[in-house]
Amino acid sequence: MLKKCDGGLPCPLGILNNDLTIDLPLGGRATVHAYAIGEETFSDLNGNGYFDSEDFFDDLFDIPEAFIDNNEDGTFGGKDCSDGTDPCSRDNSTGDEFEEFVDFDGNGSWTTQNGLYNGLLCREEDETVGLCSRQLVNVFQNQEIVMSGDAAFFRLVTYADDCSAIAGVTASEVHINSDPASPLVRRSQADPTSQQMCQVSEIDLTQSPTGTSSVSLIMYIADMYNNPMPAGTEVSISTDNGEITGETSYVFPNTTSFVPVGVSFGIKREPLTGGNDSPSGSLNISVEAPSGLVSPFSVSVIDDL
Repeated sequence: MLKKCDGGLPCPLGILNNDLTIDLPLGGRATVHAYAIGEETFSDLNGNGYFDSEDFFDDLFDIPEAFIDNNEDGTFGGKDCSDGTDPCSRDNSTGDEFEEFVDFDGNGSWTTQNGLYNGLLCREEDETVGLCSRQLVNVFQNQEIVMSGDAAFFRLVTYADDCSAIAGVTASEVHINSDPASPLVRRSQADPTSQQMCQVSEIDLTQSPTGTSSVSLIMYIADMYNNPMPAGTEVSISTDNGEITGETSYVFPNTTSFVPVGVSFGIKREPLTGGNDSPSGSLNISVEAPSGLVSPFSVSVIDDL
């Protein structure tokens, strides 16, 4: 993340290339692979208990030969590291060069989907006409293990049409990665006219022309590889100037997402009476990992009271 996400600020959409594809390989992750001999599934639309021409079967159910998907891209990519193109070097790696497959049909190469239902619910007469196959397959699953770091990295954002013209907020544009030529992050990446994500560096709650009465915020939190924090990590949100609205705490779940968690909340101007009698302070976020390591973050907040 230090290299690919603005020097240690979480990439809100995940670590992506400029074309919005995932920038492989991802760090701090490992894959566990399990497989067994079994059958493919199908939707038995006529309810007769067998696969036939009236039933539904498509790519969603069609299984290739089992393989370990080290880089989570959904396809087998094992490479010959001595083929002369240097696919296994650090600069060329996409994380799939050491993927292995289970050669169920014994032909020496990875076999993709065959376009047919494979299973014992294929009747012999239907197999004879090529509708399906009674040949079993290796059913399999890949499950990621995320080895999250305890130190948290932060990016505080809001959304606006123009990041340089937000009332009460000093902010800058957010790109999808560290390349300044990469696309801006927007509320909807599919809509280039939707609001931009803006990184917040100061909040002004004064009643002056430059101030605002409130602002909605999202705090993105990730470890050094843009992965979620360890399960059970606790987030606390507070301020010694202004008032917090919405969530003031969050506990990280057990997740393998490659997109950082975004905690939504807001901050508003203090009431005319009962303020803290200080024109300056800070919005504070504290993240405590299960190990006890605490990572702090703060941003300046000014007001009239």
